[in-house]
Amino acid sequence: MRSSATAPVPTEPAARRALGLVGLAARARNLVAGTAQVRVAARGRRLALVLIATDASANARGKVMPLLEATGIAMIEQFDRMTLGTAAGRAPLSAIGIMDASLATRIRSLLSTGEMPGPARAPEQTTG
Repeated sequence: MRSSATAPVPTEPAARRALGLVGLAARARNLVAGTAQVRVAARGRRLALVLIATDASANARGKVMPLLEATGIAMIEQFDRMTLGTAAGRAPLSAIGIMDASLATRIRSLLSTGEMPGPARAPEQTTG
């Protein structure tokens, strides 16, 4: 699934939760950091989602975005370089790639709707 449009601005708690999941991906070694590493992983089709910084240079965008579009990897332009780097425990980053499909789905859901996907819950029954 491809998505190259700038994501709608999520609610603040949703953004924090999404960034927390980016940190979780980094700790679980399911994240690639930086334009060069994202390009290598995209060529190997190991990525489920790429986050591109809103303040990434035209050069960085030009290297990453056409490759992602050609390979069909979903991308979201969200956050600035400093925020992405901090979430990944690194210096400022123009792009980060999420390799785990489940984490990618959760991050994408948070950034698009502000809600986490999960199992449907049955309505609670009251006993009378």
